[in-house]
Amino acid sequence: MNSRTVSAELGLRLVVPQQTIVPLVASLYYSSDDPYAIRIAFHVGLDEPVEWIFARDLLAAGALAREGLGDVRCGPPRKPRAALPARC
Repeated sequence: MNSRTVSAELGLRLVVPQQTIVPLVASLYYSSDDPYAIRIAFHVGLDEPVEWIFARDLLAAGALAREGLGDVRCGPPRKPRAALPARC
C-alpha cells in the first residue's frame, strides 16, 4: 500500500488564561498511514515547532460546532458582531 500525505498551513488563534488570544501559524499533516489522526505543528518562534496529534473526528466536528473537552477545544470561527445602531 502506498502512503499518501496531505499538508496545509493556516493561521490560528490560541486562547490562553485570562482569555488572551495569541495568533500563530500551524501546519497540518494527514497521512494515510494513520487515517484517524491529524498532526499539527505549531510554529511558536522556537527552533523546532511544537507538534500535537488530534483525532480527525474532533477537527471534523469542530468545523461545524464547538467541540472538545479540557485543554483541547475547537470550533468554527465566530461571526463578527454586527455594529449596534447608534442611540440618540
